Amino acid sequence: MSKSNNKEIYSGEISQKLSEEEIKNLKEQGIKGEDLIKLIMESNESTKKRTLMSQEKIMKKKDKRHNFKIWIQEINLFNLMETFFEIDLKKIK
Repeated sequence: MSKSNNKEIYSGEISQKLSEEEIKNLKEQGIKGEDLIKLIMESNESTKKRTLMSQEKIMKKKDKRHNFKIWIQEINLFNLMETFFEIDLKKIK
């Protein structure tokens, strides 16, 4: 078991080497989502100091933000009801 923790880590704009503008430019150039997330994680100084669990948590957040997935489905009653069910659950939470 690791004795390290994230207590002393500063996770602000200083630790991230890539600016928001640079990330936007990379997206416009057509970089894949997985590659972009890897690049962001590698360029962040505080990520290297974090625990493994914390790194995985950050990767999931970055994946949601930078790696969009779109599903095109046939419109039928089942898919429509499933979509409304998911939307309502999000409102409840």
